[in-house]
Amino acid sequence: TVWWSDQVFKIFGIPITDMPPSYGTFIQSLSDSDREKLNKAVDKAHKFGDGYDVTLKYQLPSGDFCYVDVKAEVIFDDQGKPKGLKGTAHDVTNRIVAEKKLIESEAQRKILIDTIPDLIWLKDPDGVYLSCNPMFENFFGAKEQSIAGKTDYDFVEEKLADFFRDNDRKAMELDGPSIN
Repeated sequence: TVWWSDQVFKIFGIPITDMPPSYGTFIQSLSDSDREKLNKAVDKAHKFGDGYDVTLKYQLPSGDFCYVDVKAEVIFDDQGKPKGLKGTAHDVTNRIVAEKKLIESEAQRKILIDTIPDLIWLKDPDGVYLSCNPMFENFFGAKEQSIAGKTDYDFVEEKLADFFRDNDRKAMELDGPSIN
């Protein structure tokens, strides 16, 4: 027996009177890979008595997609054998969409910083490098992994490092980027 709350029908965009809920009906609207992921989780839950927590991309009747976290735990009979599952479906579409936009934005930012012809770097308030772009790597003749965690004093003579540090202080006082 499958039972859905009114909220689950709402998440899946299905009028309550249109479809009696069933596992088969639910998985029809999943991609092949998500259908396989859910079937494996359900099989494992029944076989080992484990619960599961999977995120699935579900196609709504409108043709749109939503992302749902489906969590379930095993229900045992009096002899301790699995007899079913009880769980929840939580719409996480907004979170997944926001994460994807953030990843895209970060990729665009990285491309911009990596291709701009200027030296770009990020330091903490103590002057320790956190990151830099390829042009800056060329300037110091080292890769970002070798630059991060170090200061100007590790790469240039003290007088030039003092000059850089002085410019860093001025930039921090401006509370924004600066060009020198």
